[in-house]
Amino acid sequence: MTRRYNAEATGNVITWMKDGIEVLTSVNGRTQISFPTPIQTSDQGFYEIYYDNERNQNRGGLYRLIVRECPAGKWGPPECYGIFDKCYNGGVCDDKSGLCICPNNFKGPNCLEICRTNGGNRFGLNCEHQCAFSEDPTTRCHGFLFCLPDPYGCSCDVGARGLACRTLCTGGTYGPGCSQTCHCAGGGSSCDIYSGICTGGCQTGWSGDNCQIPDDCEDGYFGSQCTDKCRCLNDEPCDKDTGECPEQKCALGYNVHSGQIECEECEAGTFGLDCLQQCHCAPEACEKRRGLCKGQCIDSWIEPYCSQRITRC
Repeated sequence: MTRRYNAEATGNVITWMKDGIEVLTSVNGRTQISFPTPIQTSDQGFYEIYYDNERNQNRGGLYRLIVRECPAGKWGPPECYGIFDKCYNGGVCDDKSGLCICPNNFKGPNCLEICRTNGGNRFGLNCEHQCAFSEDPTTRCHGFLFCLPDPYGCSCDVGARGLACRTLCTGGTYGPGCSQTCHCAGGGSSCDIYSGICTGGCQTGWSGDNCQIPDDCEDGYFGSQCTDKCRCLNDEPCDKDTGECPEQKCALGYNVHSGQIECEECEAGTFGLDCLQQCHCAPEACEKRRGLCKGQCIDSWIEPYCSQRITRC
């Protein structure tokens, strides 16, 4: 990945800094900084580019690079076996916990709950805070940049975009920084720039309070809101309605329980492929995929991992 900024005139000395430390200088009026492929977590940080001796004049630019520890769709480093929660309305999944970080104006486990439908003066996890101590005019939170826990980063309030976060969304977009696409039916149906709610119903193929739930779930998810996770072997997609995996082959740590068709977590004390292996520790201390134990070994097995057994003479 390469970031490039062009200077206004040749001959100027331009410097890149990362987290306050100089990393690259160019004297030919143009500079670029490149990152390795694949990018590393050590590359993340705040990058700054500026003209020599003009940093204090704010003549430059800032760039923040966020690097997740897991590949797309996965969480739980270093193994990254977990499957992301499905995050709607611009929500971003935390690669440490697998939970959704919801943007301003949306909440709930999948960011499907809408706090306000006409802008307003509210923000926070449950829209419990005010941007200003006054009445709730529609754009009171515009002009603010909301920075949430990584890897979300920062975004404008819902319904606004631009460097100053004061330009209203246009062209069928809504949400934080106008980053989301409306899916409204034709015939004059319009989209609320704060919530995405359509005045005349949803476009064919979409449903939900603000027409963001697809009729055909993306691979890896199923159910009426496409928020249930497939648990198939080798990340194969499951049936979009029932969650059944091809040939009922489940991922490690899951199997099909009696009378069911979708894969569920191994019962207590078992782990592995089809949950056929027995743990050597207390059920609550046994990891379901590989049977790794965190203490609490059963008799004759040695802590901390319960992987060695005492042989009695």
